[in-house]
Amino acid sequence: MSEGLRVEIADLASFPAALAAARAAGVPLVLESPPAAAGWQGIGWWRELVALARAAAPEWEVRAVLDCGAAPGLALAALRAGCEAVRLAGEGPARAALEALAPALGGEILPPRRVGGLPPAPGRGEAPDPLSF
Repeated sequence: MSEGLRVEIADLASFPAALAAARAAGVPLVLESPPAAAGWQGIGWWRELVALARAAAPEWEVRAVLDCGAAPGLALAALRAGCEAVRLAGEGPARAALEALAPALGGEILPPRRVGGLPPAPGRGEAPDPLSF
């Protein structure tokens, strides 16, 4: 997947600021799900969020990457559901098989994100730590 402005997005409210930043930079917008979102928010949730974002800006190139954590079954399901790119942690035969199959399904398998992740959508600030009391 070629470069653009990569932004982690977990809700549609984050989209307008992310789109404005991509437009200002003159680059495509690459929406990245939160880590392992396929397992806890779901593939259907991600597809709908991306569809709504694209409908809100049909004139701009918006790409999407769903993080499947270390779950090759979810990565396969996401590709079959039409997700264009999925992140998958881990190595081994399942990953190799998915990397070979992904182009036939119109998608690609990407490595896990680097430690430190991505910035939140512009204007949204940092999410609070759910484990801090």
